[in-house]
Amino acid sequence: MHYLSFRPRSRQEVLRNLRDKGYLEAHIEAALARLEGYGYVDDQEFARFWLENRTRFKPRSVARRSL
Repeated sequence: MHYLSFRPRSRQEVLRNLRDKGYLEAHIEAALARLEGYGYVDDQEFARFWLENRTRFKPRSVARRSL
């Protein structure tokens, strides 16, 4: 939960974090399903956050290129 508290996280970020910590794939998938069900992991919210953050601190052309 600490990892999720700083900013929105994508499913891929959480997946990578849990794999790096050595959790079993079955446990990771179960955890991700629960986290998504509770709304703690939401790729659409992450995309909104990412785009807003990029456009706030970089010109639009730079944000578009990195997508």
